[in-house]
Amino acid sequence: GEKGKRRKGEKEKRRKGEKGKRGKGEKGKRGKGELKGKQEGRQEGKQEGKQEGEMLALQRLLSKRFGNIPTEITCLISNAPVEAIERWFDLAIDAQQLSDIFKDDL
Repeated sequence: GEKGKRRKGEKEKRRKGEKGKRGKGEKGKRGKGELKGKQEGRQEGKQEGKQEGEMLALQRLLSKRFGNIPTEITCLISNAPVEAIERWFDLAIDAQQLSDIFKDDL
């Protein structure tokens, strides 16, 4: 019947060296690409997580030291790279006023 035909076709493919449904084919290549993509995704996630953590720490420090943070500065912090946020955090520790921290960036 139908099963016999299917099995015979699969046997012929194997004899000829062709890949059947269960063969690796492109899957092996895609697996490596997927792994690389997952690693890159994890790295981006870690970077975004670090940036968000630094941003929140800076905003908390600024709020504790200077009270309400102007919207302009909040937006600046939200769109800044980690390096800038770290620099502002260090400046915020000793700054006398909020404008001392962001004078070169506004």
